[in-house]
Amino acid sequence: MLGTINDDRTLEAFLKKSTVDFLNPIAESFFGNLKHIRALMHLPDLMFIMAESERGIRTLSLEWARQNWGMDYEAFTKKVLEDVKPFIEHTAPKEFYEEVYNNSQKRFQKYLQDPEDGPIFSASINVLYSTAILYCWTVLECVATDCWVAAVNANAQPLGQMAITSLEDQEPGEISSKQIPVGLAAKHGFDLRFCLGDLLKSKFDFTSVVGIKKAYKVFGPLSDYVEEAFAFPLLSELEATRHVIVHRAGKVDEDYKKRLQSVLEIGTTISFSQKSVMDFQGISSVVGLSLLTFVHNWVQNNIKNAKQ
Repeated sequence: MLGTINDDRTLEAFLKKSTVDFLNPIAESFFGNLKHIRALMHLPDLMFIMAESERGIRTLSLEWARQNWGMDYEAFTKKVLEDVKPFIEHTAPKEFYEEVYNNSQKRFQKYLQDPEDGPIFSASINVLYSTAILYCWTVLECVATDCWVAAVNANAQPLGQMAITSLEDQEPGEISSKQIPVGLAAKHGFDLRFCLGDLLKSKFDFTSVVGIKKAYKVFGPLSDYVEEAFAFPLLSELEATRHVIVHRAGKVDEDYKKRLQSVLEIGTTISFSQKSVMDFQGISSVVGLSLLTFVHNWVQNNIKNAKQ
């Protein structure tokens, strides 16, 4: 549905075409965090593959010993070192690695189904997946916030003015369209031209899809690709899932059940899978890249000196 985004190639392409310097470090952090999610998800596989590789090499070592029993120690040691070299250098036959991977997956499933240790192992894996899902949302929330703040900081006119205008109907607080506390102004040397994004950030909600869309109204109409990205049901599911993980320890609550029309009973601990995490990582990458591209194109099309 979402397709696959190659982080390194996509980042390279973005930086190559970018004419908005302040977005480049944001893009680098965004794609770096997406890679961290995948690295986290590979952890269980790597553990079992390493264990299975060691078991495979031990089995081969015993077979070498059986076949060469009686050979003098020096000759035997030399032969073993020659035979094991391809495995150390990862140049062993393809069939060996295929067998290692298949056996590692079987061992993984065996642990999950073990009547004694299975429940504890399953719970631990579910915590790992839950952590990765939180990371998926956090990555998106951060890139949405950072792009908005950086753009408003760099373009007080018109973005800062639009942001302040959108606050006129709110209750007066630290920042409104009519007042900014002296202490807050003093903190920034009484020069607010390049820090309005930081000052106004707390007045907008970047912790929800609705809040992010509202904040980005300062840019005017959103592009079709951003609207389409925000409309993905999977994005709403990611937001709701993140909420129950943080606030309900991963247990279904009434809001989650209603919002996602879940068949799970309230109070049920949600079981996550590697696929569900990678799906969430996919929607996070698509929406984040859409926002990066949108802000870049807006600055490029609306600001005379886009290179800044």
